[in-house]
Amino acid sequence: MGDAETYTLAALLEQEFGRQLRLPPIPALRPFPSDAGPPSLFGSPVAVNNRQYLIQGDIQDFLNEAPDGYVLAGFWATGSTATPSTSAR
Repeated sequence: MGDAETYTLAALLEQEFGRQLRLPPIPALRPFPSDAGPPSLFGSPVAVNNRQYLIQGDIQDFLNEAPDGYVLAGFWATGSTATPSTSAR
């Protein structure tokens, strides 16, 4: 995913959240591999190659462990619980 696509994704997330995202410079995001169809989760190389913090119970670990440059954006969960989410460090 190139810079233009990354900023398009950020704009779509801002629209979905109804507020402006205050993010550090966004690295080029790439899709996470998915056997279930088109990717719906994108991340910086740091996020794709390390642990993913996807649930509320991961917040403390994310704050303590996530490396600098960690960016994750997209939809995860299933069915009606799928929500747009981002995490960045």
